[in-house]
Amino acid sequence: KLWNDLTKGELPTNRGVRWICNYALLLAESGRDKMLPRVTRLIRTWADMQDKDPASPTHGNFRWYWRSEKVTDLNAVEFVSHHMIPLWVDHRDRLDAKTRKTLEETLNRSIEACLRHKVHPSYTNIAISNAVNLILLGEQFDRKDALAEGIKRLETVCLTSWRYGICEYDSPTYYGVDLDELVLLNKYVRTRRAHLAGEAMLELFWTDIAANW
Repeated sequence: KLWNDLTKGELPTNRGVRWICNYALLLAESGRDKMLPRVTRLIRTWADMQDKDPASPTHGNFRWYWRSEKVTDLNAVEFVSHHMIPLWVDHRDRLDAKTRKTLEETLNRSIEACLRHKVHPSYTNIAISNAVNLILLGEQFDRKDALAEGIKRLETVCLTSWRYGICEYDSPTYYGVDLDELVLLNKYVRTRRAHLAGEAMLELFWTDIAANW
């Protein structure tokens, strides 16, 4: 349905950038080369939804909906990066040079947005997402500042959870997001310190789930 909307020439105004990115990743993960033109089209679509103005306070973030004229939800960059990172790591060599460059530029702008997006550690799912994105993007693009800041933010979430427990929305909905992000970190991270922090949080979440559900 999303692809049919695109090929008709205009997306519905309520189409979200998160769905566009998720669809592109699913197509790439299918391993079907005939789907790569769709992936290219989708990458260019969500790149058009990114704030590219270096002077803007939301530079590097994304419009949440196609209808939006500007960035309205600072969490958008976190959800988009969650799908872009595995697309970059696992599938960039399958993309044509122009599309690969677009994806690389989009991810580099996303680093700036993630650095500016300072989330309280009690906002658990977004705090973890932000930290994981900074760590993985920092590693992929040799941004030592992003990597160091991501580790710092993840360890702050660990410390907050150690002291107070998991603060936010003890529910399947948000635990799903938490686990998605931590598994993404566990799969791709190369820095041992970050890996250990992520493993500690995974153990905490699974223990809490086992004890309460």
